[in-house]
Amino acid sequence: MRYGLLLFPVLLCFGCGREGIDAADLAATTAWNEFVSRIEAQEALAEPLFRSVSALLPQEATAVEELRTALKQAAAIDLRQIDLTDREALGRADRAHRDIRRRMARLTQALKQDPQAFAAIEIATIVGQVESAEKEVVAARERYGEAAMLYNRALRTFPESITNNMFLRLTSKAMINGEQERIRRKGHTSDRNDR
Repeated sequence: MRYGLLLFPVLLCFGCGREGIDAADLAATTAWNEFVSRIEAQEALAEPLFRSVSALLPQEATAVEELRTALKQAAAIDLRQIDLTDREALGRADRAHRDIRRRMARLTQALKQDPQAFAAIEIATIVGQVESAEKEVVAARERYGEAAMLYNRALRTFPESITNNMFLRLTSKAMINGEQERIRRKGHTSDRNDR
């Protein structure tokens, strides 16, 4: 009987906060999957961009090849299988995909600067799609950053912190480079443990 009385608060404590941790984890995982989907959609526009630039701007052949190489290197990183608590792996993936986005932006800018090329409806459409996809990637990246920050905060606040420290031992989600500072500037309060 005495052990039952001691066990009751422990079991009650385990239930406290578990739902909050699970909900925050689901939100962060969902936001990450959306981010990955947006990256994949943007990178799917690379092939039409290759064809357009190659046909209209042969002087950009080197830039096209650099983008193809960057895409091949990034493909080696499976974003769907990445461990969201591994800051180094997340950083490598982020750098690879930022490089692709930067190179795609350079090629779209080259198309926009050529009046003859940009006058074609299909070229303007491709450029618009690439630029729209970039905005969607940035927005999805921000949503993941906010969801990861809320998950990390849930692991540190009562009663979730007790449940986590006693039973679960979960680690915080890694933030994408620069997201923590952007969230702070946006007005959310946080501390060093959100990284």
